[in-house]
Parts: sequence; structure tokens; C-alpha cells
Amino acid sequence: MSVIKPFKGWRPGVDIVQKLASRPYDVLNTEEARKECEGNPYSLLHVTKAEIDLPEGHKDSDLETYLKVVENFNSFKDFGWIKQDEEEKLYIYAQSMNPTDANAHWQYGIVACAYSEDYVNKIIKKHELTRKDKEEDRMKHVRLTNANVEPVFFAYPAVAEIDAIVSKITAEKPIYDFIAKEDGFGHRFWIIDDKATIARLVELFDKKVPAMYIADGHHRSAAAALVGQEKKEKNPAHTGKEELYDRHLPRQPVERHRLQPRRERPQRPQHQGLLQGFARELRHRVQMQLHQRRRQVQLRVPLPLRVRHRVQA
Repeated sequence: MSVIKPFKGWRPGVDIVQKLASRPYDVLNTEEARKECEGNPYSLLHVTKAEIDLPEGHKDSDLETYLKVVENFNSFKDFGWIKQDEEEKLYIYAQSMNPTDANAHWQYGIVACAYSEDYVNKIIKKHELTRKDKEEDRMKHVRLTNANVEPVFFAYPAVAEIDAIVSKITAEKPIYDFIAKEDGFGHRFWIIDDKATIARLVELFDKKVPAMYIADGHHRSAAAALVGQEKKEKNPAHTGKEELYDRHLPRQPVERHRLQPRRERPQRPQHQGLLQGFARELRHRVQMQLHQRRRQVQLRVPLPLRVRHRVQA
């Protein structure tokens, strides 16, 4: 079953949260990131793509870049732009691609630590292959900052009581509520600080969520798990409760019914819908690759067949 854990999150103040929020590190190249946060020292891109603060020509894999990551991350803390919660909490994050529409659709997720051993033991399931160079890049970020700066999106089988808890909390006013100017996405954020609610959510995942699926963030997940294993091996007093390297931080599961409405589909085994979706995508990609390969062979130009996705039961 799945393990989640509350944690002491590092969070920005309400006055700068919109300036600090940034798009994921891997959807922008260096020049795009430099332009996007020009004149904005609060942007998290200064941490996730720290090469933007170095002279042109520096790569994200250069030693100077990783040193800049540490410098900038520490500056965010020293300037008070992010502050750590004093007690362990869970959080809820919501995102919408059309927040200003009358019928805007919002996706809600619980932000929590996930157990790195669950990744190793395949309770956290992946559907993409990962590259060693990208894993190592994110591993260096985790090692140097002692934090997972960007979240990873997980999906999990819907549990009615979890949905009810999320619905109750999100009926209240969020701590953060803004629309990002870069892409128009809406963002909302709530804090779960009631100890009984936190304990119940942890219990529900332990008893009713047999697996979680990586929807986005395969390299970040792999990096966090690998660093966890490294630190575990280096600690002879390891207990399994060390938050820093036993859990991914943070992680955001997204309810299955947000991705696959149950009313519109016949009943089926719990994970069959997600796995069938992955299988359809895999077949489509293989067919497209084969089609391209045949065309290239006819032109006497070799084209290697690469399959980027796989399904794991």
C-alpha cells in the first residue's frame, strides 16, 4: 500500500507567491527562462535553472551552475522569500487551465511526502524510461539543496473519503489564489494543519491506495529515490523515518476520477483504465515510429526505432 507523510514545507508569502511561481524547468531552454524572469528576482527559475544568472555559454550541467543553485536557494531563505512551516502539514494544490471561464475545470491534489522505498519496490509506478544524464542532473539538485524544489504529479485510484476531505477543505478560502501571467493557468493552495485530518489521510493511503502512478516527473522521481538510497546506505543508524531522504518532497497525487470519470465508463478492475491508457499511447507511438522507419528505409536513410514509454503492472 502507499505511504504518504506530512512535512514542514518551505513557502513564500502571499505578497510574492505570484512572482515566485514559475513553469517547470524542463519546458524552457536557458534563453527562454532568462527572458521569462527578467527583472524578477523572486522567480523560482533562479533556483531550478540557475545558469540564467551566469554569463552566456554556461550549461545547466556545469559545476558553476550547481554552485549557483545553492547560492540562489540559500538567498531565497536568507531574504525571507520562503519560510519553513514550524510543524508538519499536508497541503492541497489546485490548478486550472481556464480559471476565468464560468465552467472552469480545476484539478486538485494532495501535496505530501511519498516514500522513496515505494518507488524502489514499484508501488509508485512509472510508464516512461529515464535518461541517466537527466537523472544525475536532478540528483545533484537534491544533494546540494537538501530539498525537492519542484513537485511531481502522481495519480492514484479514487477513494471516496479522500475526495470528501479534499472537497471540504477546498470549500474554504485558499491561502494562495492567483493566475500566472506567463500561461494564464490558475493556482490555488490550502494548508491542512488539523492533526486528526492529517492522520486520517495518511491512514487512508496506507489502507486503500495500493499504488500510485507517475503522471509527470519521471526524472525528478528517479532522482529523489536514488538520492534516498544513497543517503540510506551512508547512514548506519537508518530507521526508515528520515524525511530528507526517505521521502520525495513534495509530491502531488491527483484523484483518478479527475482523469477518468467513473460515471462514463463501465466498471473494471481498479488499475485497468490507467494501464489501458498507457498501452494505447504506447501502441500509437510504436505505430508512428514504424511508419517513419518504413519511409526512411525507402529513402535509404536509417532511422533507429526508439520506444519512450512502457507499461508496468
